[in-house]
Amino acid sequence: MVGIMKIAAIEKQDRPREKLLRLGPKALSDYELLALILGSGTKGVGVLELSQQVLSELGGTNGLFGLEEVAPLAQKGIGRGKACAILAMAELGRRVTKKPAQSLMEAYDSLAASLSHGEEAHVIGLDGHNRVLGQRLVGKGDENHLVLSPAEVLRSALTLGVKRFVFAHLHPSGVPYPSSQDLAMTHELSLDAKKVGLSLIDHVILSRAGRYSFKENKMLP
Repeated sequence: MVGIMKIAAIEKQDRPREKLLRLGPKALSDYELLALILGSGTKGVGVLELSQQVLSELGGTNGLFGLEEVAPLAQKGIGRGKACAILAMAELGRRVTKKPAQSLMEAYDSLAASLSHGEEAHVIGLDGHNRVLGQRLVGKGDENHLVLSPAEVLRSALTLGVKRFVFAHLHPSGVPYPSSQDLAMTHELSLDAKKVGLSLIDHVILSRAGRYSFKENKMLP
């Protein structure tokens, strides 16, 4: 196995930070870029070696950008602060490379295809012609339950910079019909949205058995 030199043993101009400043980020290897984000290594392991180990165990940059929790990083002795920075970087990368759906039906199909074992809630931002401008995951729950407040949904809609949005609710099991809690949540969400200058266009429940639209069923207040 090819060893990785410690930063102290590398000529100053070839250390990751100085190399980036001199030649630009494209001149750095993947593990050198990760080393800059980490900043330092762990006990007995230099930052360059640690970065190579992390990338190797995750399967390279594709694995790194697929990270959604800190556990794999914590196992390498990486602290919570640095792990959060890496997860934030991974999410930014996903958002930059992910092409948003062009229509609501495309967005619904994509969400339905991603049904997992727990309930999920998403905000889908729209323009004036119902074209999708962006999408945010608002919350996750267990198989039959998701605790979420209208304020959390509205905050996500506001971060998208839109005036109109759809609230999409994924039911991994059962039929896509609203519960009494869903009805109450939708009523409150619609009224609260108007107070902050937003419009709830629809609340859509998606499951493996189909789709339920509050708008189509005239259930929006």
